[in-house]
Amino acid sequence: MEINGEFVEALKELSERITEPGTIEIEGRSFSPVVLHEVKPTEYRFPTINLFSLDSLIDYVTDNVDEQKLESCQVVVSHAEALLVSQPSGAQRQRDVLVKVVANQHFRCGEYMGLEEFRVHLLTSYEQSEGRDLILKFISNISDENIRQSQDDGVSQNVNVRVGIASVGDAKVPSPVELRPFRTWAEITQPESDFIFRLRKAPGAKASGIEAALFEIASNWQRVAALGAQEYIGGKLQDVTVLA
Repeated sequence: MEINGEFVEALKELSERITEPGTIEIEGRSFSPVVLHEVKPTEYRFPTINLFSLDSLIDYVTDNVDEQKLESCQVVVSHAEALLVSQPSGAQRQRDVLVKVVANQHFRCGEYMGLEEFRVHLLTSYEQSEGRDLILKFISNISDENIRQSQDDGVSQNVNVRVGIASVGDAKVPSPVELRPFRTWAEITQPESDFIFRLRKAPGAKASGIEAALFEIASNWQRVAALGAQEYIGGKLQDVTVLA
C-alpha cells in the first residue's frame, strides 16, 4: 500500500470520527467509538481501627471515644473476624468500617507428632473436655511401639497399653473423638468437632517410637462460632444490631 497524502487524510478523518461522541455506521450496524468512565468524587473514609478481641470491640462501642453515631451502626461477625460498619453514606453510598477485629486461628491439625509433643499440643491447643482427657489418658498408657495394623480400618486401630502394674493388654484407639480446639474467639466456648485419632510408628530406618495425629471430620463449626460470637456481643450491646 502506498502511503501518500490521500492515505494520511483518510487516516486523520477516521481518527477524528473515532474520538468524537456519537456512533459509527458499519455495514448497517451502529458502533460507539467512545468508552465512558465515571469520574468519582473523592470521599474520605473513616480510618479503620484494628483490634484483637470481642471485648475490645465492645469497649470501643461502649466508650465511643470517637463520638460516632453508633446507634445506626451494625456489627458483622464470623468465626474469623468482626466488623463494626456504619450506614451507607456519600455519593457512592459506601459503608465505613470503623473497627475490624481478627480472631486467633493458629491451630494445627493433620500433622503427626511424637507422643510428648502431641501431649503438649493437646494441653495447649484444646479446651478441657471428656474427649481430650480420654486421649491424654490413653497415650500415657501406651507400653511399646507395636500398633496392630491388621485391624486398621482407617478410623480405628489397636495398640498395646498398660492395664496394670506389670501387665500389658490390647486396647482399641479412641476414634473418632469429640474435641474443642482453640481456633476462634476466646470469649466464647470453642465449637466442638469430631476428630479421627491416628497412631503410627515413626517413619525412617533410624526412627523409633510412636507418632500421633488428629484429623478433623468435616463439620459446620464456623457457623457455630459465628452464632456464639453474635450471642456474646448482643448480650453486651443491646442497642447495636449484630449480624452473623
